[in-house]
Amino acid sequence: SYDTYTEDAFIIKLNAGIDNINWGSCVGGLVGNGTSYSNDNFADIDFNPTTNDVYVTGYCFANSYPIVNVAGSFTGVPNTASGKQYIITQFSNSGTMKWSQLFGKYAQGRAIKFLPNGNYIVAGESYGTVVTFQTLNNGSMYFQGTNAGAGDATFAVFNSNNQLVHSSYLGGTGTE
Repeated sequence: SYDTYTEDAFIIKLNAGIDNINWGSCVGGLVGNGTSYSNDNFADIDFNPTTNDVYVTGYCFANSYPIVNVAGSFTGVPNTASGKQYIITQFSNSGTMKWSQLFGKYAQGRAIKFLPNGNYIVAGESYGTVVTFQTLNNGSMYFQGTNAGAGDATFAVFNSNNQLVHSSYLGGTGTE
């Protein structure tokens, strides 16, 4: 377990017979000066078919959500505990947190999926014009560099080393 406060995100791995828990973890933290409880949530899960590592995405409000940096991997935005924050976290097949980053402020992850080439894509949403979702244009995919409305969809592609390959907003002047 990486934290034990109320409204933490949690993950469990069941055995093949789905009648026993192999491992589990609660992940979250506190907000503000450490006296307010956070609301942290994993919205989707997928696993890397090559390594069997488990990846989750969702959101946190915590200023103490665990960040795990790995040399050569993407390093996310600073944790400000100001509004909903987009999270991406990687666990080993045995439940050890291997990599964990905040990917945007005033945003949240909604879906994660591994692609046949070993990359993975994370989709989510952003809110308002003060978003810190990180964009990167690699020139080979659709790219919208700024949030165009009250809320836009977002997507990001990472390689198997958790390096950001491409990311973009996707939306018009309304709320998508």
